[in-house]
Amino acid sequence: EIHNTDEYPAFKAAIANNGASTPTGCSAWFLASGYQWKQMANAVGGYNKLGLNSGNYWSSSEGSEPNAWKFFSTNGVWDNMDKDDNYRVRSCLAF
Repeated sequence: EIHNTDEYPAFKAAIANNGASTPTGCSAWFLASGYQWKQMANAVGGYNKLGLNSGNYWSSSEGSEPNAWKFFSTNGVWDNMDKDDNYRVRSCLAF
C-alpha cells in the first residue's frame, strides 16, 4: 500500500519530489526504508557522504504505533519517533 494521503505527509512529499520528473529506466520516486538508507550510506562510505543537509530524515520503516524510524544525516544515528514530528524527507529512485 502506498501512503500518499495527507495523513502521511512524508510519503506524500517523497512521491511528489517537488514535481521532478522520473528519469527513464528508473522506479517512481519513493521514501526509502531504513535498510535501503543503510545500503546507500554503505555504498558511498557513510551517512555524511550522502549529500544531505545536516538534520533528521524520515525513512519509510514503521516503528511502534504511532512511530516511524528517522536518522540523523551526518552520523546515521537512528531513532523511533512520532510520525507527527517535523523532519526532512529525501526522495529516492531505484535503477
